[in-house]
Amino acid sequence: LYMTSRLPNPHFSPELSARCTVIDFTVTLKGLEQQLLTRVLSKEQRSLEESLVALREEVTVNTKSLKMLDEQLLFRLSNSTGNLL
Repeated sequence: LYMTSRLPNPHFSPELSARCTVIDFTVTLKGLEQQLLTRVLSKEQRSLEESLVALREEVTVNTKSLKMLDEQLLFRLSNSTGNLL
């Protein structure tokens, strides 16, 4: 079953939302610029594209590490006893 809508942000009932997956196929100017930049970099400056990919991977790893450290800190604070000051 496919449903389409011309509304930019359609509102579906909770019953319908639970039974289907909403996929947003809208295209933004920023998204197109990013796709074009990626293609140009991959053709013209291969090393720049590789460093960009490595940087994105590093940011992802650091974000996961930050989340893990945040969870550990919250766990330690919630399980600590006595005065924290």
